Amino acid sequence: MPLPTWEAAMTGVPVDVSAAHELVDVLTTLAIIAAVGSLVLLTTVGLTGWWVVRRIRRSRALRRGALSVRTVAADPAGRRVARQRLAVQRATDATDRALA
Repeated sequence: MPLPTWEAAMTGVPVDVSAAHELVDVLTTLAIIAAVGSLVLLTTVGLTGWWVVRRIRRSRALRRGALSVRTVAADPAGRRVARQRLAVQRATDATDRALA
């Protein structure tokens, strides 16, 4: 006995529903992949930033002031003070190296 037209139309519904489920599955998979990728990216950026900050804090060149900007004093008294500060900084560095 042939199916009436409304029943024939109803048999196409599960195909559409399964296609919708497949689409939802694909979108869910893509969302999970994007979330994991974002997590890996943020972790990498965070660890790299932490490593760079650690390296900068431990840098002897920065502690010595080798990478700092030098100022030029116009008067002789300012130059004398700057030389004395530099001598104190070098003596402090030498003491740190001797103790290490």
